[in-house]
Amino acid sequence: MGGLAGRVVCVVDDFPWVHRASADALLFAARRLGTERIAMLFAVRGDMLAKGIPLTVDVGGLDESAAAELLESRDGSPPA
Repeated sequence: MGGLAGRVVCVVDDFPWVHRASADALLFAARRLGTERIAMLFAVRGDMLAKGIPLTVDVGGLDESAAAELLESRDGSPPA
């Protein structure tokens, strides 16, 4: 990942419906990101939230401009 400029966002909608092997691979990667500039967003319905999720943010649909604004508000730099 060191060769990438800027940040990367991986968004998975309807995460509970993702194929089990794919979900395992995504979660494996998410646990090992460390200080990489990568955000992993796994969207689920409110009634499917598991206990222990560190942060829940309820948002409506985001267009490209709104997504960039949200990311920039986190650390001040625009996404790649």
